[in-house]
Amino acid sequence: MPCGEESVWDVGIRAEEYMRSSSFTSSDRKKAPSRDYAVQFVDEHRTELIQRVRLVTPIADDLKPFIGEEKYSIITACKTPQEQMRALYDFLSGVERLEKRFYKSLLRHEPHLVEDLTAAD
Repeated sequence: MPCGEESVWDVGIRAEEYMRSSSFTSSDRKKAPSRDYAVQFVDEHRTELIQRVRLVTPIADDLKPFIGEEKYSIITACKTPQEQMRALYDFLSGVERLEKRFYKSLLRHEPHLVEDLTAAD
């Protein structure tokens, strides 16, 4: 450590974490999306998805068994697709299992949007 600089904290990094890349190449996108890619896609494209997803109710239908009736009702009660997507994202936040299922549902109901956002990366 250079003179005058003191360590703020130390952290241990496992080899598999160090070797893992946080960015995906175009060849990665052509393969079946990994779990990590699905979560990263949902997180990175939040703003665009909120603005551009139109088929929110079918997506909420797919997620209903995992989010429950109450959260489903909150999503579908919203008036605009943008409000519905914001509510949906509130329930997804930090739950990787739900984000993966949301990504699969996006592929099913909004494939052209997913393709467009993937191409823009």
